[in-house]
Amino acid sequence: MALAESPRTMSLRDALDNRLIRKIIKVWTPTLLLFLGIAVFSAASVWTPLISVLVGALYYSFLDYALHRWHFHNGPYEAWVRRLTFDLSRMHLDHHKEPAHPKGAVNQQKPAFVVTVVSAVIALFLPIPYAVSFAFLCGTGAAYVSNDLIHFAVHHLPMNGPVLGYYKRHHMLHHYRDETANFATVLPLWDKLFGTEYKGPVRPAR
Repeated sequence: MALAESPRTMSLRDALDNRLIRKIIKVWTPTLLLFLGIAVFSAASVWTPLISVLVGALYYSFLDYALHRWHFHNGPYEAWVRRLTFDLSRMHLDHHKEPAHPKGAVNQQKPAFVVTVVSAVIALFLPIPYAVSFAFLCGTGAAYVSNDLIHFAVHHLPMNGPVLGYYKRHHMLHHYRDETANFATVLPLWDKLFGTEYKGPVRPAR
C-alpha cells in the first residue's frame, strides 16, 4: 500500500471550511489568547512567559508521544480505565481501522477543553506566578491544537516540501508500515530519542 492515502481528499480551502477544523479554531483561539494575555500582562519580563510557553509545548509533545506509544495501542482496558481516559484508546484504534475518515483525524475537543479549563481554575490558586502557569497552559494548549491540525493535514491535505513532506511520511509509515514505530505527531524528535523511529523499507516489497 502506498504511503499517501489514495488521491488527496481536500484542498487547504476545503480544510478551512471543514466543520471540525472550524470548531477547533473557534474554541481554542480565544482560550489560548486569554491565557497568553494573563501571562504577559502579569509578567515582569517577556522571557518568563516565553520560556513557559515553550516548556508547555514541549511537555505536551512528549505527552502525545507517551500516550500514543504506551496507551493508545494497548488494551482492551477495564471500564474504569476507559472512562478515566475518555476511551481514547478505542477511538484511536478505530482511526487505524479507517485512517482516511475525516472525523478520526481530530480528537474530541470537549475532554481536552474541560481539563484545560479546570487546570486554569486550579492555577488561579496555586502559589505560582500567572506568567508561568498560564503561559504553560497556553503552550500545552497550542501544542494540542497543533497536534490535531498536523494530524488532520497529514491525512487529508497535500504535504509538499522537505518539512511538510517529512511530517506526512513519518505518520504514514506508522499507519501503513509499522504501528510500533513513529508515535510522535507534533515533535518527531521523540521517536529518535527513544529509538522508535521507523527503520524499515519505505517502499513495500514487490
